[in-house]
Amino acid sequence: MAAEGDWGQNNYYVRLSQVTSLPKDLLSKHASTTKVFWNCLANWLADNDYEFGRPTASASGTWKYVGLAMSQAFVRSSDRELFHDIFITYGFTASERLTVEELRPYLDEWMNSSKPNTRLKEAWKKKDLRNRLYEVALDEFYDWASAKEYSGSTGNRGRASTKRLTLLAAIVSSFPKRSLSLQLGRAEELSRAIDNLTDAETNSFALGNFSYGAFATLSPNPLGIDAKGFARKLVLRAEEEVYSWSSRLLIPLVKSEGGSYWSEVSRATFGVPHLLLVRNAPKIIRELEDFLSAASTGEAKQVSADQLDGLPAGWLLYTDVWIMRSDVEVGKDLQHIVPLSSDVGITVSEGLQLSRGVWHAKVPPKVHLVAESGPTSFELQQPRIHGDELIRTERNSGRGCTLRLEGLRDGSFFVTGYAGKNKLGEKPILLRSASRPRPLHRQESGQRAYKDLVSAAAKIGPDCRPSVRGHLVEGQGGAVEFEDDNIFVEGDTYVVPAGEGDREEDLVDFADVSDSGFPIITDWEKQSCAERGFHYWKCEFAPRKVSVSTPLQMQCKGCGSVVLMKNRGRRSASSKKVNSLRRLPGAFKTPPWRGEQSFEAISRIDHDLLFDALCFLGNGSFSTFERIVSDVELEPWRLGQTAAAYSALGLLDISYKLGTHRVAAWSVPPPALYMIGDTAAVLSGFRCESLTEELGNVIADGCGILEFASMKEQPTKVTVKGFSFNELVGVVEDVKDPLGRRLKIVKDFALEFSAVARSMGSYRHSLASVSLGSNMRNLQKFDVRKARWRAVEDCETSGAYRFDHIGRTYAFRAGDGAAFTGPQQIVKLLAARSEVTRLHAYEPMTRSFSSTLGAEPMGLLERALVSCSGELPSQEQEGLTTYPNVPSQVASSIMKILYDGENV
Repeated sequence: MAAEGDWGQNNYYVRLSQVTSLPKDLLSKHASTTKVFWNCLANWLADNDYEFGRPTASASGTWKYVGLAMSQAFVRSSDRELFHDIFITYGFTASERLTVEELRPYLDEWMNSSKPNTRLKEAWKKKDLRNRLYEVALDEFYDWASAKEYSGSTGNRGRASTKRLTLLAAIVSSFPKRSLSLQLGRAEELSRAIDNLTDAETNSFALGNFSYGAFATLSPNPLGIDAKGFARKLVLRAEEEVYSWSSRLLIPLVKSEGGSYWSEVSRATFGVPHLLLVRNAPKIIRELEDFLSAASTGEAKQVSADQLDGLPAGWLLYTDVWIMRSDVEVGKDLQHIVPLSSDVGITVSEGLQLSRGVWHAKVPPKVHLVAESGPTSFELQQPRIHGDELIRTERNSGRGCTLRLEGLRDGSFFVTGYAGKNKLGEKPILLRSASRPRPLHRQESGQRAYKDLVSAAAKIGPDCRPSVRGHLVEGQGGAVEFEDDNIFVEGDTYVVPAGEGDREEDLVDFADVSDSGFPIITDWEKQSCAERGFHYWKCEFAPRKVSVSTPLQMQCKGCGSVVLMKNRGRRSASSKKVNSLRRLPGAFKTPPWRGEQSFEAISRIDHDLLFDALCFLGNGSFSTFERIVSDVELEPWRLGQTAAAYSALGLLDISYKLGTHRVAAWSVPPPALYMIGDTAAVLSGFRCESLTEELGNVIADGCGILEFASMKEQPTKVTVKGFSFNELVGVVEDVKDPLGRRLKIVKDFALEFSAVARSMGSYRHSLASVSLGSNMRNLQKFDVRKARWRAVEDCETSGAYRFDHIGRTYAFRAGDGAAFTGPQQIVKLLAARSEVTRLHAYEPMTRSFSSTLGAEPMGLLERALVSCSGELPSQEQEGLTTYPNVPSQVASSIMKILYDGENV
């Protein structure tokens, strides 16, 4: 229905007739069925949680039916990829919180360049298509930002591409005061670490997911201890790529949706909490505080190195920064903290986000609307094939309105916002829980099971080898085939076309002196802007016909930052000089959607909510954990401990990255009840409210008891009491989960597992060969007999070692000189075996199995021990981990696996 950029609503049915071979008049007579078709497609995509795409059809122009099809025709998949140049040119990161209003000036600026094709330019010129173009570009940005391995690279053909690094800041709880951890990396999941990066001094670095599942960081940290190298310019080179980062004078960071950390963004956003890292230069601080006094909520707090460990020398941190005005003038060096839009439009905050556009039904989000004038209102509707059902409304006489979604069950909804009678926009909202899990056919590809003792692998077909899922042991003929290794590889690399360079002819030198008052120097390669204390801006020449309020592009000659300058040298009366951080009279108050203090994070996990979210998803990578508990202030290793605890309880099956104890992927096993005594059984694997409710009904009908017990650092323990194994099989035989799987009963998991354990893969499958060199950082050797790490000069003798290399690394050197990296538990066990010493013991009188702290049995061996009581081990005695209620037969079997034969 269109040539290159030539659309016409009146030729739609002619083209449709050519495609379908049906008369044009007959097709136009049934035009209303077009809306039914697009509604059905939108509902199907929503019911599948947008995993097969997102509905983008919307009527444009006066032809409401033809407009639906037209909205899908003017931007093609190849056109969407062209938008990536915008994100790369302006240094967007995966943490940006963009709205249509925020993206609009960038796209308008880009449309005047040579980068878009004719079709996009013609669509942009049409008023009724331009807003749709903004929406498509915003949708493409979030696809680009959420890719497993997004490119974000710039460069020309024949040259190495340059990828921008991003600053990550984490607030770590410590005594006597909290500390700031700063790292450099990229918001992506790498299938394997990139370990061939070198700087100008030939220092070697690796980029990988060493600390966070969704953020790959550099190791060792190039910023150094206490971030002493924070201000210097960093350029790392590989064979085909260059990674770079240069500190700006002021760095805005926003709370990441992917984990418990803050991530650098290119520009501050209206109505979103920020951290600001700023160089402690009097002129910069004075201008910043003037701006915050006039444009923020007035609640910003200045933090110095005396209050927060890890803050770089010569820098200050501002917390709780909420910018609520964009009409305040600032100099060039602070342009990027002025939002490009003062209208928030429709935004969503809080809630537990499970994936893009999907929230947990128990913790739904709030939807907010800010318009230029009131009254404002919301309508919450549920889509139906023949018409939408109105569920809830909210109205406010002012220019802001908030819609709360509490009390709704699982379902697909969309919110429409109005200013008066004018429709301002729509926002889809999907509410989900484990009672409505992702379909099993979509989960199966990510399901995992154990073929060896430590790490689960992905299923790929039938096999007769023994395997374990949750507490279900599958033997001959019942198991599945697995991948040959447990190296996590998921997702394709997201390729972004290389840019064609900047429009150098449109840039002119702005001034010879920086706004910061520092003298100009010309040696741009040796120092960063932060080291020099100023940026050197080259600004786009403004034709006379362009108004002063039109954003123009400027680029720093030193660090390469590209910024749209909204205000150019004219001071507004609203920019009143106030050298304090108190709120000005008449300034915006704290936004109505403001939750808890952004700098004061939650420190405890709601394990029932976390596991319900995991059961809904069914499987995923470790970044899923980080996203679900992103509001909880946790060290990365604690979240890994949580995943290991869930595995020990049989709630998750986990794959570890080869040679490490870092979680790569997980899946929730089918539901099962495993016996822990003659008349008691514990629920493991998948669970949800509907399943436990059905289970409670049949247990009550059989005169038994369904007991819920709150436990420390794990989901609620669900126990069935009052039935023997044979009785329980009959009672629950008809109980199924929402995916149609029957609830299975396991009589004695520890003994069933012991029968196949010695035929499963050994601990050695979790080890990776390594060459141990000299001068390793922080090298220590494990003293097996005293169970302590001691500093050593070299690693020439056999034993267990740990040192700093692409994160904390554990290794074992055998007597023949062969060396392997692996989890610390296995490395310590190998050292104990080599010295004919044991790190584990069993006490028959108390039926307790104990382990040296940090040497606990991993994987299925720990699951077998935990299954004896249904509870995680205790650490009541210093230096020991104790598993209770372990029968002697189980303890003997596990000790043989640990210390005899070839299993390790």
